[in-house]
Amino acid sequence: MPTWPAARRQARDRSEETAVFTVLRGLTRNSRRALEDIRSASNQLVDHSREMSESIFWETVEAFGRQQQGPVGDLLVQIAAAQRRVEAARIADVCAVHEGLAQRAAAGLEDLRAAR
Repeated sequence: MPTWPAARRQARDRSEETAVFTVLRGLTRNSRRALEDIRSASNQLVDHSREMSESIFWETVEAFGRQQQGPVGDLLVQIAAAQRRVEAARIADVCAVHEGLAQRAAAGLEDLRAAR
């Protein structure tokens, strides 16, 4: 049978092991969440690349429309302007998502700091 000081030391060691496992479990959960966020950001970058190509296309359409005389040129300029408004709304949505991801990352860091 262990002595009282040895029993206290064993209890403290088990308590520390439990705390370490709890922190590791939290880190694993946060790592998975971070990987999901990275995948999401990567997909958004691919989408952004496509949108940039599309943006260049609409700039070209607008420039061509300005060179044309008459209703066809006016129509091309109007279509390009409408498309730019759609792009601006899309960009605002992406910015909101990025802000949300940044807030989640900051909260995750705070959780990690608190767990230490």
